[in-house]
Amino acid sequence: MKAQYNKVSDVQYISPEALKYFEAMKAAQAEGGNLADYIDQAGMEALRKITGFAGGDKAEGGVVRTIPSVTEVDPSTGRTTGYDLFSLLMKQRIILLEGQVDDTMAQIACASLLYLSSSASGVDPKEPITMHINSPGGSVIAGLAIYDTMRFVSSPITTIGVGYQASMGSVLLAAGDHRMMTENSLLMIHSLGSGGEGKISDLDISNDFSERLFEKLKDIYVRHIGLTHEFWDLALERDTWLSADQALKMGFIHEVVKNSPKKATAYEKESIRDDFQKAREGQVPDTAQGIINVLNNVSSRMGEASKLRPELVTALSQFPRFWTKAKQKEKAAEAKATAVSNDNEAAPASAAKKKTASGTAPA
Repeated sequence: MKAQYNKVSDVQYISPEALKYFEAMKAAQAEGGNLADYIDQAGMEALRKITGFAGGDKAEGGVVRTIPSVTEVDPSTGRTTGYDLFSLLMKQRIILLEGQVDDTMAQIACASLLYLSSSASGVDPKEPITMHINSPGGSVIAGLAIYDTMRFVSSPITTIGVGYQASMGSVLLAAGDHRMMTENSLLMIHSLGSGGEGKISDLDISNDFSERLFEKLKDIYVRHIGLTHEFWDLALERDTWLSADQALKMGFIHEVVKNSPKKATAYEKESIRDDFQKAREGQVPDTAQGIINVLNNVSSRMGEASKLRPELVTALSQFPRFWTKAKQKEKAAEAKATAVSNDNEAAPASAAKKKTASGTAPA
């Protein structure tokens, strides 16, 4: 995650660019035309960069990427309309955030969100939007532009993590009203890189800006996850890679996507080694202070303790000390509901036992 504090003006740059593309996309949608006829060359270059669009451009590694196109025929008029795959997905209110978080991604993502939340899309603006996120992170400034737009639109947004969501990518995942990860995707959280540039005399100013920006990101985590600033101070100190199940346990996401329509393989039950994960979790201290001591211990920065950061951070999130007041109330309500449910399940069994003993059920 890079602060890029020397480009604060980018925030002002993104808004008019996003609106320009938004208006162009509205016109294309309204007239049923080809998007390329409505967006200038700079806009198409931006689209190619964010989607890996074919047209002579080469992706990383020199491999040309081809984006499939889809043709739809109106049965009543016979009119043919062509779409690239990403435009067709957007018709289904699906947005893909793939790759580095930068100004280009912000322009396209903000324009897409604004379009889908407007009446110009031809759909109720309050209909849900789904955002698939597969990103190593990148510019915090560009990422915050996307985040603010996600919070600005009225449509409920589901974020789905696929591949991995690292650094600023994890912040965008957290921003969803409903958050999910696929079974084998990974989450990485860490501290903010200073991205220091400029004159030596300005380093203090730059460092102060980075610290304030980092606190803003912690605010976002607290706002959406319900774990306190104290928790994030500890969790974000170093790179922490979390599995989807660990992200679920700590409340970072609401569910893991495991409902595959495919039939289980013949070897499904033997594919998971429970003993491997249990052995790692068995090395975690039983108390919150014990976990904190390990995380803060300078000697633990190397060796086995350092490798256990995912388990340590996940276990730390389970202690009420690190829950916000709102999360504590939420957990208490869940515990009460569970207790009532258990009592209701136990009651018929108790009644059956009494009936067996006395021959009649209690009145």
